[in-house]
Amino acid sequence: MKNIRTRKRKNSRTEKPLSDIHIVKIILSQSNTYAIERSIENYITNLSPERQLRVSKNLYKHKRIREVFNLKSEKYTSFIKRNISTNLDSSVLLNLFLKFVIENKELINKYNNLALKLEENICLGSYNNVIKTIDEIDNIFGKTIWSIDARLSIYSIFNKVKESEILQKSDSNIEIAQITSLLTQRNIASSANAFHDQFFSNVLNEYEKTSQLEYANMLSLLITPERELSNLEYDPLITISQSLNVIDRVILYKKLFRLILTDQKQYHPELKDTVRSFVKELSSHINDESWKNMASFDHKKIKTRSNKEQLYIIEKYSKGEYEECVDLIDNYLKSNPRDLSAIDILCKSIIFLDDDNFSHSILEGQRVRVAITGALIGLLSDFNKYDLYMEQFKTLELRYSCFDFILSARPMFMLAYPFISKERIIKSCMSLACTDLPLSPKYASKIDNNDVVNSIDVDFLGQKELNKDSLTRSRIIRIEIQEAFQSKSIDRNKIISMLEILTKETDILTPEKNYILSKSLIALDEWEKIFSLVADEFIENRSSHLTFPIEEIANHIENCDIYVNDIKAIICYYIYSSTYSKASKILAAERVEDYLAHNNYGLPSELLSNITKLDKYQEFFFSEVCNREMLGDLININSSKMLNIERLKLISFLNDNFNYSNNNLLAEERNIFDVIIFGDIAVEHGYNKINIDSHDIKKSKFSDYSGHFEQFRNLGDLDHSSIKSLFEDSDEELTSENAINHFYGVLYQKIVSDFIQDNDYGLVRYLSSEIRHGVMPNQLRSVFEAHKLITEKGPGNKYETNSHWDNIYKDTLSNDYLLVINKNLEEFSEQVDKLIDNANNWAAVTTNINDRNIAFNFGHDTEKLKKLRRYVENQENSDQFFERCTEFIWSEVDDCLKIMRSLLNKELKADFEALCNNLCVSLSSRHNPTQLFSHITQARNAIIEEIAKIETWFRRPHIALRNNYPLRYLIEKSIECVEDIHYPKEIKYHTNICESFNEIYVNNDQKTGLTRSLITTYQNCIKYTPSEPLIHFDISTYKEDNKIKIVISNEIDKKRIKNGDAELILKKVDNFKKTNQSTLLSKEGGTGLYKAYRYVFDYIDNSDLNIEILNNKFYQKITISEDSLS
Repeated sequence: MKNIRTRKRKNSRTEKPLSDIHIVKIILSQSNTYAIERSIENYITNLSPERQLRVSKNLYKHKRIREVFNLKSEKYTSFIKRNISTNLDSSVLLNLFLKFVIENKELINKYNNLALKLEENICLGSYNNVIKTIDEIDNIFGKTIWSIDARLSIYSIFNKVKESEILQKSDSNIEIAQITSLLTQRNIASSANAFHDQFFSNVLNEYEKTSQLEYANMLSLLITPERELSNLEYDPLITISQSLNVIDRVILYKKLFRLILTDQKQYHPELKDTVRSFVKELSSHINDESWKNMASFDHKKIKTRSNKEQLYIIEKYSKGEYEECVDLIDNYLKSNPRDLSAIDILCKSIIFLDDDNFSHSILEGQRVRVAITGALIGLLSDFNKYDLYMEQFKTLELRYSCFDFILSARPMFMLAYPFISKERIIKSCMSLACTDLPLSPKYASKIDNNDVVNSIDVDFLGQKELNKDSLTRSRIIRIEIQEAFQSKSIDRNKIISMLEILTKETDILTPEKNYILSKSLIALDEWEKIFSLVADEFIENRSSHLTFPIEEIANHIENCDIYVNDIKAIICYYIYSSTYSKASKILAAERVEDYLAHNNYGLPSELLSNITKLDKYQEFFFSEVCNREMLGDLININSSKMLNIERLKLISFLNDNFNYSNNNLLAEERNIFDVIIFGDIAVEHGYNKINIDSHDIKKSKFSDYSGHFEQFRNLGDLDHSSIKSLFEDSDEELTSENAINHFYGVLYQKIVSDFIQDNDYGLVRYLSSEIRHGVMPNQLRSVFEAHKLITEKGPGNKYETNSHWDNIYKDTLSNDYLLVINKNLEEFSEQVDKLIDNANNWAAVTTNINDRNIAFNFGHDTEKLKKLRRYVENQENSDQFFERCTEFIWSEVDDCLKIMRSLLNKELKADFEALCNNLCVSLSSRHNPTQLFSHITQARNAIIEEIAKIETWFRRPHIALRNNYPLRYLIEKSIECVEDIHYPKEIKYHTNICESFNEIYVNNDQKTGLTRSLITTYQNCIKYTPSEPLIHFDISTYKEDNKIKIVISNEIDKKRIKNGDAELILKKVDNFKKTNQSTLLSKEGGTGLYKAYRYVFDYIDNSDLNIEILNNKFYQKITISEDSLS
């Protein structure tokens, strides 16, 4: 291995004129391992690269040196040798290991053969053969981290719970017990995200806190997929790998060197050369083809590795012979069980055949294939469930990460939606290229392919291999598109015509179709067409953005000013800002502003009020693009009230003028009414500090929850065996209940991620900005600062001297006692800050169920999943499902809020009280600093009051201090709201509210429905009044027979009476039923009367709405039984 070179070290000393043999003798003369390591480092690091290699080879000849570097051919009895501390260059360490491998290549090859056999038996589903093989490996090499990992993964695959429990308890070594526990958690976690968020991240943080970052990185590389790892320092990993036994080191190096050799960033060119030389030399001595393929890896010269069977399957697939493909793949996977990439064609063939029987008949008993196939079919079939099925694969990939066969499955999942991440596609194909597994033309083409022409057709054999006419129609069109691009003179119209034909073909998946359309249209510079395509599909399905190059489209829009008046381009940029890059939302707002300015308007409502007919793009623009978050970034909106009124105007105009509404808009309208009319009360009492922006979560993530809803609905229709077939760990011991709980675990993680952990919409945003980041700490600290009892930290991390009391007592107390006061106040300052920090940490969020030091703990166990199930099962539709998910997480938040209030009330108050009392005791003496004692006592009382105020922050938002509201107040506030909505139109109204209404109250729930009903009736007045600049209506109230009457009236447009509209309206109201006719809320026909009717009826018992037309006047009468109020 003559080509391996080392990095030159800075500040190296002049080489000593010692011979190689003399150096070796000096090193071997040392008395202990540590001295040998230091001696090796001191002598070798000062040598030239050539001599370093030469001396290291001489050193290797001595057993003591081999033992120092944990290189033994006999069976290992320990897992990790933690006393390795050498800082030798990577090239030296790799040379020593290379020498060992060459000398013991039969042993290493024996392991390679057994590991290969193990993977084949796992994929074939042969448990007995799997156990026999892993036992043989352990008997030869001793237990390794890899073998424990492999066993636990095997027990997970075959659902051997008892065997897993026995293995967990079998080793008394603390360190390996921790690793076993880590691996166990990985295999039982409901999802990959759950493992990382709830468990692994905490473990890694603990290692990092104790300066064991390299060890943490080594564990990460050993037990997780390498694609999860980034920004690793490679050299320290090679150094710490000396602590591993030989087998674990082989596993680590295989993963690590794949990362290094496929790293395109060129951050470590010298190390990459060293590794490449090492791999090349190693590959010539061992029988694992992975090393040979790594040694020859060049991303610019990728060669395919396809066997005849694989090419024959691709040929049949290209011809559309899907049924035969299914049978061929079944046979292929029996002889090539580790090549899971064949499942890609299998899944697509099953989808095109549209026959579920194929998926059940060939996969019985082969759990790995069942799991991979189920996840991929789901991913390819329904992009609404992209997150769900991708998370399923990531979980499988995590559990099987100790086996190379999983690398053959990764590219097909990454390529399913090719625009999601080009980097992930290339990386997964590169990793596959560095294994011994087949590499199809499809995957080889992705490693270094930026040519639109060649990247369109990669899923079948092209015209060079087959007669084009033998292919299916969709594939012929794809080839013709390629040929059109390759011709010297590109016929744009011909290509566009072929693209239109392609969209009508059935044996092409939506992501494939949109990939070809997008790449082709961009190559033709047909940006307006792609804007239309993206906008059309997104309006139809909010998850369709996954199938388009949204970031590339957004970058083009950013760099071109010609699209300022293109509403489809604005929609595309909105999609980018809301789904891919929230950091660009300001730019999205600027695009909306430019669009409005181009049309000579300042606000969206001004533009909407002047439109006579809406197309679908305008509907989407006003209903979704111009949401509250977007409006908040417009330069012409300068207050929260103005923002809410503007949004309310848009919703009202859409409903009243265009009869456009939906459940989301109705819910948003209700929320805005609450904020506008009752928000001042909530703000006044500080009840707006805790919140979850469920409205925007629904807008951005609703398709995910629709996917979960459909999944649970489908599960409900399946029998026990069918449910088990969806679960890769299925066998006799698995109940359908446990299988379903797995999916509830995934849903739970999704809810926590969106509603709690999302920094834009989740609870953490409000906990951070409204409480933890300065607000609560400052509020508590200011009490003691106001009483001059604490100081800030100064230089040296010490608290500053409290000069205030020095000045107060300098003439009356001795210097010694002043020092006592200062010392006690310094300690008091430190203790105050510790208590504040502790309280602030209570308000953090954790998903580690065992962390009881945090109030907002969203870890989960079986009982939590049962609770979630009670909330969400048996829902009728996706909307109800989402609302129940929202209610569930709020119930969880309520529990956390209760814990937080209890901690503040019982612990923090007591702690501060004790701290103040102890300070007084410490200062007690024959001196009597009365003024200081008075300040301490006042501060003690004040901090108790302040904590009581802070307790009120930890409640649900918008809970009024009082439960009852005067009816007069609701009428007045609702009128103000309507005036704001229709400003600058002038609205005149006359009120005749009897005095008794000041003594009539509605409760917190009733006020919501009644206020909305009142606002809707006012809107109806405006709708039915004659078209004049001045709008006028009357409001009168009275009591009659224990009934409260609110009558809203206005002059009706005479045209409506003449053409019969008024009579139709009367009939509609007469037909309203006091049952849930929810469709009328959004599709009633624009009268607004059903909304007013339902609002009052739903919230107040024994209530009603009637209308009457008399003498050209339109009357809306709300009737409420007084007994129903409060």
